[in-house]
Order: sequence, then C-alpha cells, then structure tokens
Amino acid sequence: LIKSLMLLMIKELYLNILKMIFKFSPMAFPTYLLISLIRVCGYFISGTYILNYVVSAYEMNQKFDELVLGIIALVLLARLFSFFGTFMNSLCDPHFSAKIERGVKRVLYEKSRDVELSCYENPQFYDKYVKATGDAHKTVIASTANPFKFNESVINAVAGEGACDGLDE
Repeated sequence: LIKSLMLLMIKELYLNILKMIFKFSPMAFPTYLLISLIRVCGYFISGTYILNYVVSAYEMNQKFDELVLGIIALVLLARLFSFFGTFMNSLCDPHFSAKIERGVKRVLYEKSRDVELSCYENPQFYDKYVKATGDAHKTVIASTANPFKFNESVINAVAGEGACDGLDE
C-alpha cells in the first residue's frame, strides 16, 4: 500500500513537472522529440543500416571498393544526423531552459508574494489553523515580520556582517 502510494505521488510529481514545462515553453516537447528522432535516424544508419548494407553487398558479390565507399557514405550520413541533432539541441536547449526557469521563478514569486507571514507569526491564529486543517506536524512559528529583511540576514550570516551594504532588495 505504501509503495503504491509512493509511486502515485512520484507519477503526480512528474505529471505536474511536465505540465509546467509545457505551460512555460510549449514548443520544447515537439522540438526535443524532433531532435530525438534525428538522432535515432543517425543511430539506425550507423548501426542497423550499415550492417544490412554490408551483408547485402556480400550476398551480391559487390566489389570491395564499392562496399567501402558505401560504408563511408553511410557513416558520413550517420555523423551528419548526429551533428545536426547535437547542433539543434545546443541551439534550443538554452532558450527553452531559460523560458522554463523564468516561468518557474515567476510562479514561485507570485505564490510567495501571496503568503501572509503575519498569520503564521501569531501563535493563536496558527493553533486555530492547525486544528482547522488537521495539519499537526511541528512548525517554526517565530519568523521575520518583514520577508524582505530575510535575504539580508541570510547573506550577512553566510558572507559576513556588512556584505549587503549598499545593495538593494
């Protein structure tokens, strides 16, 4: 039962991730599919088709020179497909990654902007909230009253006192 629930949660997580990717960059999936098909064509040519060509040439008693030229042509064609797939991936991947990253950051910012921290700093309100939702796991109640001061506190703690002097939120 626990294993099936874990699998269901993982599937739901992957489905949500795929939905977000498609939402922020709808052309990413078709482009990556096309790039994969191009690469598969290269693998097919370099593996299966060359072997088929060699066996057919042997059965038909083809001249060695013609066989070598055919193999060279097929290997070059396979490398062309591989190069084109890699080239397309190097062009598209940074663009799609940047669009997806911007979209995820925007969603996280919008969600974080809607969080009302003062409700969670009030222990009486939080107790009522826990009773209402049934969410009784341990939670830190004391927090900062101003979420914009949090960044400065973390940077000063990590980089040393005064590291944020002159910087804007």
